[in-house]
Amino acid sequence: MKKRFLRSITVKLIAMFTLAALAVAVVAPMAWAGEGTIKVKYRLGKDIVIENFPNPSEYAWNLGAQMGERYPTQEVIEIDGVPWQDSPYAEVIKENLTFYGETGSYFARHPELIEIALDKRFNGKGAEVWSLFSQGKSVDEIKQILSGSSEKQPETGVSKDKPVTKELPPPEPGEISVVLYLNQKDYSVARDGTWRKASLDAAPTVDNKRTMVPLRGVMEQFGASVEWLPESKQIKVRLEDKEVVLTLGSTEALVNGQAAKLDVPAKVINGRTLIPLRFVSEQIGMNVIWEGKTQSITIKQK
Repeated sequence: MKKRFLRSITVKLIAMFTLAALAVAVVAPMAWAGEGTIKVKYRLGKDIVIENFPNPSEYAWNLGAQMGERYPTQEVIEIDGVPWQDSPYAEVIKENLTFYGETGSYFARHPELIEIALDKRFNGKGAEVWSLFSQGKSVDEIKQILSGSSEKQPETGVSKDKPVTKELPPPEPGEISVVLYLNQKDYSVARDGTWRKASLDAAPTVDNKRTMVPLRGVMEQFGASVEWLPESKQIKVRLEDKEVVLTLGSTEALVNGQAAKLDVPAKVINGRTLIPLRFVSEQIGMNVIWEGKTQSITIKQK
């Protein structure tokens, strides 16, 4: 009888362990699929891809970093069936759009386009955004075009007529000069003894009697570096031993670490980051000459 009792206990224990093992085998994968993975819908080139990613809390930053690096070729559209901007990982993705800095991040080089990337109406439309942006369209114009709005575009002051230019004298040997025209994207650059044509992504404009020019395009012609710092919303311009730091919306600047006052701050106008031309140019050692007749601005090295 004792043997029969021990046999019964053994059978029951085996049954209990078997049931426990089956429960783990069934429930564990369900828990992993529901909580340990996220379903990401993204555009890769011309294809829409849906893929499960494990360890979402660890991997979410990479979604933002890769989108920042490869946009518009790669962009996140949805996470677990909702726009990524409405997902629990939105802040992590947003924070890492500029993870690789200016050398590797599209959004660090073009910070004005982050506004479009954060608008869920335009998820998956990176190719169209890039095409319109390359044509010189502002962020507001891109939004209206892609959203199908028929509302008339506000006047930006940029002339669509043939650019007005002035006759330029032959440049001196070794001279580097830039001639800009108000409200015109096209400009001239003197380099290697000849004048060359170039184009800005936005036309110079006047704000409070100060000429404003796009963040990029002019200073680099003289060998200056221009760096956008997204976390502090600052622009850093360096040339040799001179450095100017501007903050978006602030009339306080730093010149070689010393505080300086601006008449007009750096700001975003029509979706483009613009900086005060004369202030920055003169602080890094340039001469700036305004000619009212041709509405032109000449920048020369001193």
